[in-house]
Amino acid sequence: MRIICPLGPCVSFEKRDKFLEALLDIADVTWVSEPKTLAYAWFTSAGNNGEIPDHWVRGIEVYEDADAHLLIHRSSSSYKRMKDLVNTTGIFEQPSALNILRPCGIGFMSRQGADIFQRCLGSQLIVVREYAELKERKEDVLNTLRQVASHANLQELEFTLSFWVLEPDTNGSNDEIIVFSRFADHNAHQYHCNTTVARDLQALEKHLINPPRVTHWSEHRIGFINREDI
Repeated sequence: MRIICPLGPCVSFEKRDKFLEALLDIADVTWVSEPKTLAYAWFTSAGNNGEIPDHWVRGIEVYEDADAHLLIHRSSSSYKRMKDLVNTTGIFEQPSALNILRPCGIGFMSRQGADIFQRCLGSQLIVVREYAELKERKEDVLNTLRQVASHANLQELEFTLSFWVLEPDTNGSNDEIIVFSRFADHNAHQYHCNTTVARDLQALEKHLINPPRVTHWSEHRIGFINREDI
């Protein structure tokens, strides 16, 4: 499995909207004709993202393998139009890093089957936690995240739609973790944050040398999460 969770560092809201239009075309094609793309969705800022500007966007893309990403997905005419748009119109203020991720075996990408956002604006809130330089604390964080994921899966049925723990797909050891979580709305997120296990995670984070970067994103009308239960 090949996963990316990229930031789109758009220069302005105007450039962001042009980029999102191009992504919508890609998402339409991807849903219809790329069965090995298991998720392709992009979100707009929900604010409260620290140094990340509100006109930046974030995506989640999940492919069965590298060929599904590099050979099939990137060969579509809609993808090539998007790349041309980015390269010729100055949409990004800096290059977008595409770090390849893999599942840690903790949590779930989607509670249900396909959740399709195409052309329908909902109220879901997406929260991404990025841990770096964990070193010897990585196992402590993973163990706590395992408890949070278990509770979310069993007890937060109507609230937490995704809680997926990822790490960089590298050959050697690494001390980074990314958590992709998705909630039905802001109230669902607040419910999750008030659970005992989530509070335990927050307490642990306060004692880390490098606390995670936590960013918040709003469901947009672009893409889908999951084609089948994973």
